[in-house]
Amino acid sequence: MQKTPKDKLFEQLIDNELPKLRGLAFRILKNATDVDDAIQEALVKAYQHFSTFRNDKAGLSTWVCRITVNCSYDILRKRLSEQKKLQGYSPDSSGSTIDTEPLMRAIADLPGDSRDAITFGVLSGYDGKAAAKILGISTNTLYQRIFKAKQMLKTTLSQEN
Repeated sequence: MQKTPKDKLFEQLIDNELPKLRGLAFRILKNATDVDDAIQEALVKAYQHFSTFRNDKAGLSTWVCRITVNCSYDILRKRLSEQKKLQGYSPDSSGSTIDTEPLMRAIADLPGDSRDAITFGVLSGYDGKAAAKILGISTNTLYQRIFKAKQMLKTTLSQEN
């Protein structure tokens, strides 16, 4: 069976971008199994919806990065929801580790632009210029969105305590 141009394009994308996609998903999910699920789901969605990809706005890798972030946050929300349900069935463990779950839940609940700014501009390891390019905005706009997102996170987390 001969590969189509679309198949070749996605094969090249996977060869070139998989480590970056895995790193991005891992920064959100902190779990290799969930990362694999997010990457697989993102690539399948991108392949299935390739006809909606508009090359004029962003490169294919940027588009797939955004899909990966969205899939990662969907998995995180699902995992946090399941953990909440299970809390009633398990004893409370008071370990000495820092609980990042409220922060990750708060990030997942941010509006899309703010969540993307935090994810790409802070959590991803990209520098400001690269993060802004991925998001298709200026670095100044990125930093403004990060500032607003941090304010929203502070408010949300202070209300939980």
